[in-house]
Amino acid sequence: PEVPLVPDVPLVPEVPLVPEVPLVPDVPLVPDVPLVPEVPLVPLEPDEPLVPDVEIVSPPPELEPPPRPWLMEPEPPHAERESMAATVAAIRVVRNTPWGITLMSILSSLLKCVVNFVVLSGARTTLQLSCHFDARRCDNRI
Repeated sequence: PEVPLVPDVPLVPEVPLVPEVPLVPDVPLVPDVPLVPEVPLVPLEPDEPLVPDVEIVSPPPELEPPPRPWLMEPEPPHAERESMAATVAAIRVVRNTPWGITLMSILSSLLKCVVNFVVLSGARTTLQLSCHFDARRCDNRI
């Protein structure tokens, strides 16, 4: 025998609808309550000023520290002497170096910068061109 997949019996019994009944009766929003009569305010301070039993003595004004310069704390004398000695030694080295050596050092640094720039810009151009031609080859295949 065949068994129906859905039974013919309703799962939820039918409930008759209840007519609408107001839950709260109509009540005025503000009740008619008599207002409290106004009472005069009592002053908080008495007529006579309070006199303290003990005399309050203010502390003496503190002396302000002398204004400091905007610079940092001064170095100790030996550190200042060492710094001056290092500066004088550097000046002597620069003055005693022949101009030819100094000029060659500057020119070699400049040449290194130019070579690096040319190599890097050439590599970038080569990379751009290779990508461009690869894309063209891909377009021709399609």
